[in-house]
Amino acid sequence: MSRWHRDHYEWLLSLMWEDLLGIGGISVRDNFFDLGGTMQSHEVMIQEVQRRFDVLPADESAATIEALAFDVRTRRHSQGIKQKPFVVPGSGTASIPLIYIHGVAGEPMLDPELLRFDMGRPIVSIRSIGMDLEESPLTTIDAMVERYIIDLMEVGVDEPYVIAGSSASAVIALAMAQWLEEHGKEVAYAGLLEPPLIGEYSNQLQEDIAHRLRELCLVGDVEFHADQSEISVQALKDAGEIPHGYTTDLVLRHAEVFAHNARAAYLHTPRRFSGHAVLYESREFGCGPEPLGSLKAQRETMQPYEQFWSQYLSPRTLVRRQNCEHRRIDGTRLIRTWLRDDINEALRSFSSPFSS
Repeated sequence: MSRWHRDHYEWLLSLMWEDLLGIGGISVRDNFFDLGGTMQSHEVMIQEVQRRFDVLPADESAATIEALAFDVRTRRHSQGIKQKPFVVPGSGTASIPLIYIHGVAGEPMLDPELLRFDMGRPIVSIRSIGMDLEESPLTTIDAMVERYIIDLMEVGVDEPYVIAGSSASAVIALAMAQWLEEHGKEVAYAGLLEPPLIGEYSNQLQEDIAHRLRELCLVGDVEFHADQSEISVQALKDAGEIPHGYTTDLVLRHAEVFAHNARAAYLHTPRRFSGHAVLYESREFGCGPEPLGSLKAQRETMQPYEQFWSQYLSPRTLVRRQNCEHRRIDGTRLIRTWLRDDINEALRSFSSPFSS
């Protein structure tokens, strides 16, 4: 049975507790006071939860992350509170944040090592709209870009923008950078962690939703019931793969968001971005033997993957290559070092009154 965070709320609360208590590896079932918490730190924690999530949890719910997450999730849902970008607990304090876009599953749960690596700046992350049934999901990249940029401005994130995304979310990050550039906003850096080769997408939405639920059952080692979602969801709860507070509708909404995000990314047609971008590659798209390159090379000498993305990126785009799997593109120590150094270099050379 899983003892580690399984969703957005458990993840953020785990990070908050780690910072407050000064320890790592906290289970969602660990007791706050058994971990060294005091009545004073408990009060501080409750206040921080209220500040971050816009709800005041019950004191008695705050003994474990699992119970606290259920309370916060339930209160936000009952009050219809909408998603907004958030600063990831434990990230840095520099004046210019890194905006990191959610993955295809809609959750922005970053690799813990990426978070704990000294990026030197706060990470402002974006979760998919509609994950808590509070709104309808967004179904196109253009709709996501419009909403996310409005939300970022409302919470005070301003130019110069530093944006990154991995795989499908790299398509969103690029589209955001393109929109900002076209509207006269300053984009200092767009980090594209191996966006997929996009194009036609023939899957039906219901097929994708069923596929996602089947995938969750496979990971949880439970039987998938194609025509009886309630049985599959209950089995996932019993296996500890999803929180017990999840309804069938909520699980199916998460699968629906996954399907919309995948379809939106693969059906999107990018516009050209002339600003500063870095393209990070893994071995799965046939990256070259050299760790560093650019899109200045002749098209006929490029790998097919680089040829495709050279249509939408400046020839000055830096190419970083590492020998890892695609799913690990944002989880290696090398990529963490590259992200930090590339962002710092972009801001140093950026013509702006802002400092990094």
